[in-house]
Amino acid sequence: MAPPPLDPETTGTTRRTFLTRTAAGAAAGGLLWVAPAVLSVDAAAAASCGIGGAIDWSTQTVNTSPASVTSNGVLATITKTTNASAQADAFTVYDPLAPPAAPTPVPAAGNFGGQSAKYYRLSMKNAPNNAELDVQFDFTKSAAAIKVNNLTFTLFDIDGFSNLNWWDRIIIESVPVGAAFTTTKPGTTSVPTGSGTAASPLQGNGTVVDATNNGNATIAFTVPVSSVKIRYIESKATANNDNQYVGIGNLTWNGCT
Repeated sequence: MAPPPLDPETTGTTRRTFLTRTAAGAAAGGLLWVAPAVLSVDAAAAASCGIGGAIDWSTQTVNTSPASVTSNGVLATITKTTNASAQADAFTVYDPLAPPAAPTPVPAAGNFGGQSAKYYRLSMKNAPNNAELDVQFDFTKSAAAIKVNNLTFTLFDIDGFSNLNWWDRIIIESVPVGAAFTTTKPGTTSVPTGSGTAASPLQGNGTVVDATNNGNATIAFTVPVSSVKIRYIESKATANNDNQYVGIGNLTWNGCT
């Protein structure tokens, strides 16, 4: 005698069959199938971003101080720490071809660090010894902290006056602390000494080089970072009323995690 036909409602692979079997297994103390967890859209976006991005100063309004910049979904929050010697154009987007009327443009209208693109300016006047301006960039995506890969930027015009009236010094800090980076000095006669770490700050050597790239240094992180701080410190040995300033070029990165 032939066996009775199978009931598709109890032996097939329909959703109803699967749920029926799952309930029965649970009732009998068996294993219960659980659907795999699925990341929300926001969580997935925060977990990975394969494309690169940039803080491009050419897209920002000149003579303003942006609180943040967004690029390809990555939010870079900009935090500033100032002092009494900071000039009005400190922490602003600066156009070397069209400098503001006040404070007195230094250098005069023209290129800066051997280039004429907009940059982010840090400036002080008559600063006491070890006066400091800090700017920090923190990276998030979909409200979650992330790390950007291959973060790179160029610092402009790190120099100093031979009589020690002013002497630029820059230290780079990051999260994670001590993240490795390389320092490249593109000038044909490089002025700044050091690498940019606390133990070896980038600093002038007594030569003024406003309009050439001899005072520049390019920082390139070799590990992902979620935050970077640029500390601009003015060292001096004599009283003066001089202007002191450095520039920060575009910050770029290649994806994030």
